[in-house]
Amino acid sequence: MRWYLPDGNPLLWDELRRRMRGGRLYQLLLLDVLLLVGVAGACCLHLPGLGDQQAWAEWGKNTGILMLCWQLGLVILLSPLLCVGSIAAEWERHTLEALWLAPISNWTLIFGKFKGAMAVLGYMLLAGMPVAALVAQFGGISPAELLFAYLLTFTCGAIFAALGLLASCQSTQTLAATLLGYGYLLLGLLLLGLFVRPFIAYNAQYGFSQPSLFLFFLFFDVLVLFFNVALFAFALGLDALDKKRRVVYPEFYLQPLPDETAGD
Repeated sequence: MRWYLPDGNPLLWDELRRRMRGGRLYQLLLLDVLLLVGVAGACCLHLPGLGDQQAWAEWGKNTGILMLCWQLGLVILLSPLLCVGSIAAEWERHTLEALWLAPISNWTLIFGKFKGAMAVLGYMLLAGMPVAALVAQFGGISPAELLFAYLLTFTCGAIFAALGLLASCQSTQTLAATLLGYGYLLLGLLLLGLFVRPFIAYNAQYGFSQPSLFLFFLFFDVLVLFFNVALFAFALGLDALDKKRRVVYPEFYLQPLPDETAGD
């Protein structure tokens, strides 16, 4: 590994180079920024009076919440697309066999693809963060609330990206992986709703002293769900990838064990 690369997984850097070729990534980042600017522009149609600071703070809070909810929905919708073609597209192009010839494990392959998708998700969130930070300057949203809201959004995106990667490992075509990934998306939304509903109900009844404290505990609540979903998705994905490898290289799995050859 080169000294300037902070990660030793070669598939991560190959995945990033592949995703940054062409203009799809930059079009996605531009679309994210333009949508946030459009939401902020629509809210500017109802600006308060110049001398009412309390009204400006309320406007900034409502606009910031609307932008964060919009970005959360966009991340949830696009996160499976970041991973559904990671393995299925390699299988369609017949390049997965070449990756298996390299001295890497299936875990390195899956985790490298997943980290590449998470890097793209991080780019998308960072691209829209200046717009949200500009709106937060009007008041109503503290920097801590903005930080935990973005961490919560990133964690939700990681959950659905892991489910999209599972669909990619279980499919042999990109279209089938996309349909299966969005089927998993519906299941993930159900799990997310069941997981956070008691916490939100508790906050609605008793409440926290500060909104940032609520977002802090909600973030860790979703983070626990991410670890459970990711372990489940990676385990099933490794099993599906191993079955594909058995189809391509059956002679590798039919070789006798060393002690059996020694006996002969």
